[in-house]
Amino acid sequence: MPISPTTSLTARRLAIFGIVGPPLGLATGLGMLWLISRSQTVTGSGFLALLVPTYFLGLVPALATALVDSALAARGTPRRIVWTALAGAACGFFPVAAAIGYSGLIRPLFLVWGLVGAVPAAICSWLAGRLTR
Repeated sequence: MPISPTTSLTARRLAIFGIVGPPLGLATGLGMLWLISRSQTVTGSGFLALLVPTYFLGLVPALATALVDSALAARGTPRRIVWTALAGAACGFFPVAAAIGYSGLIRPLFLVWGLVGAVPAAICSWLAGRLTR
């Protein structure tokens, strides 16, 4: 059974979001921690050690966001990257809320943690748009 072009493009988007999204989410989260606390959070080998748990926390939201991006791209939706970033914020908010938000560590900036999903979603959406043409 042949694979349709739409299925192939969706598979490419899933691969891009699944491979690139979780490390970008980790980098965004650590950058936000650094901006808030103004101290050195994690460097070098500590960053590499956090990649495995990041994939466990971020892979499902990244793949869900990839499906949203794929549907928006198939429709030719204008401002696809913005809508994908909003979907990434919504999908990525829950793992971050479970890991950091409920600890009370940064309660005043609770909703800002949606950026941990929005920034990687926007970058992956742009990258997928460039690579799937």
